Amino acid sequence: MPRRYQDHLADLTFSIELWFPNDNAVEQVLARCAKLTHAYALFKSILPEYPNRILRIRQRARVIMEEFPKSRPG
Repeated sequence: MPRRYQDHLADLTFSIELWFPNDNAVEQVLARCAKLTHAYALFKSILPEYPNRILRIRQRARVIMEEFPKSRPG
C-alpha cells in the first residue's frame, strides 16, 4: 500500500525557519528537509535573501544552526 502524504511529511524533520526580529517566535517556515546535508545547502543559499533577519535550522526543538543579523536594531 502506498504511503500517505502525512507519512512523507513526518520524514521532513529539519526545518529552515525565519524568526520575528524580536526572536520570540517563528514567522515563517521557509523549507523542510529529510536530510541535514540538504538543510545546510538550502540554509546557505537562503541567507543572502534575509541579511538582517534571524534564520535557524531546527530538528523539532533542537537548534542545529542559526544566523543572527550582523547589527541588531535598538
